[in-house]
Amino acid sequence: MTKLGKSDRFLTKQKATFTNLILDEEAEVWQKKLRFEGPPCVFVFARDGTHKQYTAPDYAEIEKYVAELMKK
Repeated sequence: MTKLGKSDRFLTKQKATFTNLILDEEAEVWQKKLRFEGPPCVFVFARDGTHKQYTAPDYAEIEKYVAELMKK
């Protein structure tokens, strides 16, 4: 099974409702575009299109930020 197939199966099992993107370019391309060197990396997008990037995720901080966004 391909990585895409495994990802889709996992997300379906978890009942994920968010968009999942698979990066199919060379690492150097997406590292430059997204401005990070590699996982773990978390992007949180607000409804207005702005986002925060966490390259060393502190999940308590991310949850707090998401809670603030949900109030808006």
